[in-house]
Amino acid sequence: RRKLAVVQGVRTVLVVRVRASGGETTQSMAALADSVFGAASGLANANDPVNLRSQVLECSYNKLEFVPLTDRTRVTQNFGGSDIVNGAVTVDVNTAVSEGHTVMRNAITSQLKIMFDVSHPRQLADHIM
Repeated sequence: RRKLAVVQGVRTVLVVRVRASGGETTQSMAALADSVFGAASGLANANDPVNLRSQVLECSYNKLEFVPLTDRTRVTQNFGGSDIVNGAVTVDVNTAVSEGHTVMRNAITSQLKIMFDVSHPRQLADHIM
């Protein structure tokens, strides 16, 4: 018999937009925040009525809510990227997309640690995507 974890309450989410060597996410930070949080993103023009936040709320009978991480300023401007705004951040990495998922994830993790002076990105938010 399966025993599923019970997760309830409010959980913070950080949406990471990546600019890598040879490629970058085509959507803007605002568009990504809108697609994940909708109007809860705090964006004046947010208009995505069906988004990650709305669907998790619906499926959990309003017992689990994903909210955008509060705005936060980078501690260093030397490594590119952006501040956290409306639950989203842009990270610049000197890693080629062709190097693979693990290499890319490690590069993104390293940049977030440097940009926000944390020992692990989980210190920023409950969930990072």
